[in-house]
Amino acid sequence: MPAYDLILRDATVIDGTRAPRFQADIGISAGCIEQVGSIQGKAKKEIDAKGLIARWTAGWRGDDAGCVVPRAAHHRG
Repeated sequence: MPAYDLILRDATVIDGTRAPRFQADIGISAGCIEQVGSIQGKAKKEIDAKGLIARWTAGWRGDDAGCVVPRAAHHRG
């Protein structure tokens, strides 16, 4: 059974904290971001997000009952 519903692979992450952007995989289950980093597991669906930006506001917390998937900007060079 897949560990996540969706994994965005190799996205450029802007987390809203003013930290530098970074490359990471994003694991999402039931509409909630479960993990950001290098993910070895599988998902029901995987998206190659290289060249795409995933961002969310600094107020995001992974333990919120109403958490949602961050919006991604679809800009290619």
